[in-house]
Amino acid sequence: MKRLLMTISLILSCAVPSFGADLITTGAATSSLGFKIFGQTDAGVKGWVDGDSIVTVPLDGQTKFNIATGAGAPNITAGFVDNSVASGTNSRANTISGGGYTGALQIIDGDETRYATIGGGYDNHIDGINSTTDIDGAASTISGGAHHVIQATHSTISGGSYGTIAAGSDYSVIGGGTVQGIAAGANYSTIAGGFTNSIAAAAYKSVISGGGENTVGGQYGVIIGGKSNTTGAGAYSSILGGVNHTTGAGSSATVVGGSGSSATGQGSMAWGRAAVASGRGSVALSTDISSGYGLTISTANVFGAKFDGGYQWYGGSNLFSPATKNGGMHLKTIESSADIPAAESVNIAASIPAAARMVGIQMRVDTALTESWDVAYTGGLTQAITANQPVTKNHKLYKFFDPNVASPITAGTTYVTISRNGGGVFTAGGKISVVLIYEQFNAMSDAP
Repeated sequence: MKRLLMTISLILSCAVPSFGADLITTGAATSSLGFKIFGQTDAGVKGWVDGDSIVTVPLDGQTKFNIATGAGAPNITAGFVDNSVASGTNSRANTISGGGYTGALQIIDGDETRYATIGGGYDNHIDGINSTTDIDGAASTISGGAHHVIQATHSTISGGSYGTIAAGSDYSVIGGGTVQGIAAGANYSTIAGGFTNSIAAAAYKSVISGGGENTVGGQYGVIIGGKSNTTGAGAYSSILGGVNHTTGAGSSATVVGGSGSSATGQGSMAWGRAAVASGRGSVALSTDISSGYGLTISTANVFGAKFDGGYQWYGGSNLFSPATKNGGMHLKTIESSADIPAAESVNIAASIPAAARMVGIQMRVDTALTESWDVAYTGGLTQAITANQPVTKNHKLYKFFDPNVASPITAGTTYVTISRNGGGVFTAGGKISVVLIYEQFNAMSDAP
């Protein structure tokens, strides 16, 4: 091995380097390295220098420029003096351009690793797993950043920190961010940025565009931003923003926006907050801003929608432009519940405003009661609903308002009152939920 000392930097200067008296002046390389360096002797004689196996140029005691034998093309190492490229039989054409420091070296290893590049940063590692039959890491690039590891071929980490592309995830990309991981066998996958995002093993051809703590679990999965979202094992599933969403084993499921929604049926879709689409081909759309109940659609090929503020349907030219329509009517719902106290009755705070038209009521026993019960509308509308209802959990009641008994138009705020059947005081305990359905006009705007 021929070790040459430069008097001026080969890398940082455009001047001709000096090699003392040790100079080969033939114009052709005389070794198998496939490289040569042009320089001059102390006496000013210019010519070409060839190394037998390694040429190392110390720059300032802490950095170096090194050219080492490669299988057909040399390996080049620069930056911190202990940065290294493996010198295996088939290792070739690898490059470390700079970076690194004590305890945080830049390393390209593996006997078969070839055409790999580390541009800068520190503590970055392209790993060939030191196997004579393994070419993991080949043609991969870490442009910069810190604490990155690539064990796959033809893959890239552009920057950030703590990015990992595991073996078998060839042709994959991490754009930046921190603590990003593409597990084994998830080839052709991409994490563009964000934090603590991951693509699971074998979830190939998947994408996470950003956000944080998101996980793709199935093939061809997509998460577009948001936080703490997870696609399950079902292929072709996607989550478009929001937080705490999931898809399941059913393929081609989608969740759009909002929070806490899930689409687990094959080809299902959930929109908004606390929407659950578990039936095959089902669609659930929910706002659930205040009630806390959400909406679950478990029957196949069924569409369901729940809006705390009611909904509007328009016809004519304004079918898809409700914001441009004056007047109209809402069909609205209010949900509430009450624990049964040791009292003769309890008002459930599901109040209907004045001048509304009552449509009907739905009730459910959430926790079993001790005594049977009666229920009635009170306040701005008075009508007995039913009497002597069972106490068992999950007993349900559905009843339309009877306009033949009383006017359905509320004269003031209307409530639902539950009392003990036969009179007397309830034994404390039990819980009942209520859904009230009513209609209300929309205001018309002034004429222009």
